[in-house]
Amino acid sequence: DTGDFDIAVIGLSGRYPGASDIETYWDNLRSGKNSISEIPSDRWSWERYYDPTGGDGKSYSKWGGFIDDVSRFDADFFRISGTEATDMDPQERLFIEEVWRLLENAGYGGTRLSEESNPVGVFVGAMYGTYGQLGALSWHSGHWNHAQSSYWLIANRVSQYFKFRGPSMAIDTACSSSLTAIHQAMESLRRGESKVAIAGGVSLILDPRHHLRLSALHNLSKDDKTR
Repeated sequence: DTGDFDIAVIGLSGRYPGASDIETYWDNLRSGKNSISEIPSDRWSWERYYDPTGGDGKSYSKWGGFIDDVSRFDADFFRISGTEATDMDPQERLFIEEVWRLLENAGYGGTRLSEESNPVGVFVGAMYGTYGQLGALSWHSGHWNHAQSSYWLIANRVSQYFKFRGPSMAIDTACSSSLTAIHQAMESLRRGESKVAIAGGVSLILDPRHHLRLSALHNLSKDDKTR
């Protein structure tokens, strides 16, 4: 309830550490399950960068919250070529997958929402884009690619694919990015710019330098508990 303007939440979807869907995530919360784990090998070898005392080029933490199988993507399903899919930031791939599931959850599978409810706005919070940096580093090894991490692509890809004609924007306000995206979606609905709005966020830790930087700032816990 926002005073004289009510907003109905008609669908929900998401993937989280230790939970491939909202139902599992809720069960984990109810049971008090700790979903923090050691850095999985498909991200990087934490042993190479770990030192409990910290120091240059090392992290005193080997822990984090990680989603499984972030490299998997059914490009054919979304009519995207294999080459283009490889160049897409996994955050972009993950977000469009979850939007598809969100629309199914809301009873608007495929492009039905764009046909019945225009304009539809897309608002996504994002704050880290390391995939493009990894792609640039691979050039030095002779692996040419067009990998990029442009936040606007996360939102615009969804709008283009589902034929949405409302506002389409990515928002980076650091740790508050997802909340800010939801706020902007509500304001768009209030102003009448959007009849329906999709709002959420995505954040994947793909590069060990991410962990090293946070360790240097003393932002990380030394074990699997948040302090």
